[in-house]
Amino acid sequence: MASPPPEPTTTRRRSDAGFVALEWILAITLLLVPAVMLGAGVSRWPEHQQLAQAAAAEADRAAVLAPTHDQATTQANLVAHQVAANYNTPDAAIAVSVDAPQWDWGAQIAVTVTVTMPTLEIPGIGTWRATNWSTTTTQHIEDHRGLQP
Repeated sequence: MASPPPEPTTTRRRSDAGFVALEWILAITLLLVPAVMLGAGVSRWPEHQQLAQAAAAEADRAAVLAPTHDQATTQANLVAHQVAANYNTPDAAIAVSVDAPQWDWGAQIAVTVTVTMPTLEIPGIGTWRATNWSTTTTQHIEDHRGLQP
């Protein structure tokens, strides 16, 4: 004799509604927040590049007007740090170098300003910097200006 057919069973499907909420929270926390923070850091790069350009131009002009090489280096550093202060940038975020192979009428003076670029800044936690940006300007000492040896 044949066995009777099995009785139909009812199956319950589990709801995925809670899982979607968890995925959404993880996506925002792990993808969206870091992307916004990185974008906020990189968006300030043009301002820091402008700072470097302005500081290099002003420092180079101050160096050209100085009577000696030592005074040119001092003046260039002073002026570049004043420009950085105008941009609310700390002194530690910029570096200035003066290149003057010879100190004579018509000689070329090059000033390079390097700025630390902000990469990621999380308020209350910290700032991470990964790169620097440099710019150089060159001017020459006026041909008809007296120099001190």
